Amino acid sequence: MEILESVDGRDTDIVLTPNGNRLIVHFFTGIFEYYPSIDNFQILQDRIGEITVNVVPMKDFSKNDWERIEREILDKGDRDLKINLNIVKEIPVEASNKRRFVISKIPKNHT
Repeated sequence: MEILESVDGRDTDIVLTPNGNRLIVHFFTGIFEYYPSIDNFQILQDRIGEITVNVVPMKDFSKNDWERIEREILDKGDRDLKINLNIVKEIPVEASNKRRFVISKIPKNHT
């Protein structure tokens, strides 16, 4: 029987929290899918423990929607995570014509 030495994937799709949790893209899509007031979103991480959430809002997007999303990320992910909201008009697609929901710029040796 063969045993895998490691599972390789996109390290750039993992958010690292202050307490060592690793939040994958499905963590975020599982939250945002319940908010029809958001057209698109993207999570960016430049440093461990902090993320920026880019949101393309619909007309009915409200401060209450954002507060609920933020609370859900903190409650389910890590209460010590710093979250910055950035309202944008669009989130560009990659050269592959796909949109990445999570982009982490944390060096691979930290993941």
